[in-house]
Amino acid sequence: STPTTTTTTTTTTTTEEPTTIAPATEPPIPQNANLNAQGCPDGLQSVEGLPGCCIEEPSYLGDGACDPWAPYNTEACAFDLGDCCFDTCNHDSPYGCNMEEGNAKGDSGE
Repeated sequence: STPTTTTTTTTTTTTEEPTTIAPATEPPIPQNANLNAQGCPDGLQSVEGLPGCCIEEPSYLGDGACDPWAPYNTEACAFDLGDCCFDTCNHDSPYGCNMEEGNAKGDSGE
């Protein structure tokens, strides 16, 4: 007699759900953040007409001297209200558009 061979094939199929990537968002403000009435952290003041510009001393903005550090020399604070942009600083100010501590980071950086 001839031996009989039986072959059994098993196929397993899995289906994965498509992966969805959420768009990047701004990190939420921590619940324990102490914001003042203008929406700035305690110790900082908002600047009228510049939402998001929160600084210690508003008189430093637009005084003719580039304050090259954040938050003054940032887009939110209009690059020290133009003081850190050679083309828009007040050349007739007592500071003469002097740039200090690493120079300007605004439009021209000169």
